[in-house]
Amino acid sequence: MNKFAILLTCCVKPSNCSQKDFQIRKKMYLKVIRKWLQTPFEIYCVDSSGYKFEEISDLKFHLCSFVYKISDPNKGKTHGEIKSIIQACQVFKKEWIQYTHIIKITGRYYLEDLYTWTREQSSQEKIDFWFQSHHDIPLFFNQFVDLFLGYCINSEIFICKRSKLEGVFRQKKTDVIMERYLYTVMTSADYTYKRLPPFKNTLKSRRGGDNLFLNYL
Repeated sequence: MNKFAILLTCCVKPSNCSQKDFQIRKKMYLKVIRKWLQTPFEIYCVDSSGYKFEEISDLKFHLCSFVYKISDPNKGKTHGEIKSIIQACQVFKKEWIQYTHIIKITGRYYLEDLYTWTREQSSQEKIDFWFQSHHDIPLFFNQFVDLFLGYCINSEIFICKRSKLEGVFRQKKTDVIMERYLYTVMTSADYTYKRLPPFKNTLKSRRGGDNLFLNYL
């Protein structure tokens, strides 16, 4: 039987964050985490700013907190998120043995329909990755925009077989953003994949960076 765990990637207090923005971000992350804790999932969280989430004492909440120092601000936030995933794989290695798949979700999103979907997945289906339904650049159009933007897969949510998660990201070249790297994974003969169905953005959270509102991920 497939067994899923949630990994929320957070950065409560980036290095350039004002006190006002810090309070806003903290409130947002706490609201999302508390919603996830109302589901049957075990919630694993990795924060790359060193925040400890002392406000949460739920036994279903498992935290990995470290400080990621950005060497090149132009690399973008997804480089820090990749480091977070690798860090979480190391810290939660023993705890994750019981799971077949890890669901990586950016920590600003709560998706109320996700648990129902996981219950419907057959253990007979051997899938390495499920990739996000929403993608900014439609796949059929990728061939026309590669010279300008590169092939990309949105990464607000993806699901990976637990046994392959750390290895996949340890292979990643550091000069490639995660969204582009996920496209190379998707098109590789080494992995099997499917698209996830659209999941409603329940709390109407806006995307980091461009502040875009996605009704469904």
